Amino acid sequence: AMIAGIGAAHIGDDDSIINFDGTAQKRFGLSESMRLLDVIRRLRREDRRWAIAIIRRVDTLGEEVRNRVVQCRYSDSIWHWLRVSLTRSTTHCQGPCWILSLQDVTEEKNELDLIKARAEHLYYTVEMNPQLPWFADTSGRILECTDRWLAVTGLSSEEVMGSAGWMNVTHPDDIESVGASIVSCMTKVEPLDVRLRIRVANGSYRWMRCTAYPRYDDEGNLLSWYGYTEVIHEH
Repeated sequence: AMIAGIGAAHIGDDDSIINFDGTAQKRFGLSESMRLLDVIRRLRREDRRWAIAIIRRVDTLGEEVRNRVVQCRYSDSIWHWLRVSLTRSTTHCQGPCWILSLQDVTEEKNELDLIKARAEHLYYTVEMNPQLPWFADTSGRILECTDRWLAVTGLSSEEVMGSAGWMNVTHPDDIESVGASIVSCMTKVEPLDVRLRIRVANGSYRWMRCTAYPRYDDEGNLLSWYGYTEVIHEH
């Protein structure tokens, strides 16, 4: 159901003929029989190079060449994204041939590009922020933090992930009071807001503000804690 069209060809050179089924003809504006070269001309330049390279080494290919996403111009003169799959067959035609499966993934590709752009935007928003974000599980074990958080503290990800790694760099005089605040907030499931001294990479201690907020599911169950650490030493 995912495949929008099928073509079959004895690929040997640029003048090989591809025979397309009715679905491929209607969906992609193709003719029933087309020269391979005419089909390749519909591709963008970089994809043409790939297609020509396939032709030149077709005799040495394995059984399948899967999931190549290319850009192709349909009869509407608009560029679309196609996922192309080549499968060698000895039963479809009289003698060996290649079955060409075509699937339009334009909508999927555009959606993925949008998600990627949003993720990149969020990543740089977080990384360029002077605050140092992190999140933890319901027991307070760190699940993720930024590279800058590790750089500031001088800790490795192995020392932090899956534990209350911040304790390793908290000033000894602050551990008891901060620990009590954390236990209280986790018991009451309410936001955390504490000041503490954290040892930074050069060995000195800096005053910081640590804030965390609980996240719930739709039924009110605690899922995780989201927080950030902010340097307030000068203040």
